[in-house]
Amino acid sequence: MRKVEWFFLGSCMCLANAQAQTETWSFRTDVECRWSLDGVARGVLKASDPIPLTLALGEHRLEAVATTGGEHWEGTIKITRGSHVFMFQLIGAKERADTAARGYWLDPDTGLIWASADTGANVNRNEAAAYCSTLASGPYRGWALPHIGELESLRDAARQSPKGGIVASSTAYWSDTPGRSPGEALYFGFLTGTRYSAPLVNSAGFRALCVRRSGE
Repeated sequence: MRKVEWFFLGSCMCLANAQAQTETWSFRTDVECRWSLDGVARGVLKASDPIPLTLALGEHRLEAVATTGGEHWEGTIKITRGSHVFMFQLIGAKERADTAARGYWLDPDTGLIWASADTGANVNRNEAAAYCSTLASGPYRGWALPHIGELESLRDAARQSPKGGIVASSTAYWSDTPGRSPGEALYFGFLTGTRYSAPLVNSAGFRALCVRRSGE
């Protein structure tokens, strides 16, 4: 039987569902913008001011427009358990569109080729490696999970996210570099620019970006 609880807040009587299917997400942006959720205006979101919201599981419609005009983002996201960050990437919309159309981005500084998007879903370390090994993106196959240094080279410090218009739906990405303890691997946080170590079986919030190296 579903459990419900009644409680009083001030002069208002509220009903709380103990089994409410909700999850708290944090919304960020790389440039100040006005944004809306499910058609309801949410005001201005500053680049340095992430906003946490508790939302029902399922699909939600988002829209963001830079306060300076021009750049615009809109789409639908699916709220699931264990994913907590969404990033409005409003700088370089054309670059992202070009990268998505090609299916890859070539980093002129390193010569590395990166797939245009991440896994789009949370994965543990072994699932991340398997995803890259079977990926076909653009004209290429033979993708791999990157070393930790390769992930670090992909970071745009000003935007705290990947370069090249690559679509990143999280902030924590697995590498194939062994971690600090047995049964762990290093991962990279694009938000902080820091490498961390985590158990291979951990999948909460972790995703994968795939790389091809010169001559491979």
